[in-house]
Amino acid sequence: GISLDDLSLPARNLLQLLLELPRTFTRKEVMDHTGWTKTRLHIHLTELIEMELVLPESTKKNQLQTYKRLYDGEGQDGRRFLLGLRP
Repeated sequence: GISLDDLSLPARNLLQLLLELPRTFTRKEVMDHTGWTKTRLHIHLTELIEMELVLPESTKKNQLQTYKRLYDGEGQDGRRFLLGLRP
């Protein structure tokens, strides 16, 4: 499993902010919601993608890239968790 402690603090903060958005979102929606710059968002969203907490959704050419949040608030008690598994 993974733990939120495996993430950098900014990535963890971003993950919490993503819980306030719909499950599927664009970078622009996140920037508008958080006030983060494009570069800051890129760095920490990439970290969440690498941890497979967020997945890029495939789109057709010349369409806006969308992302899907797989994380639903698990592990906030500090314990390790597997996405999609419920106790």
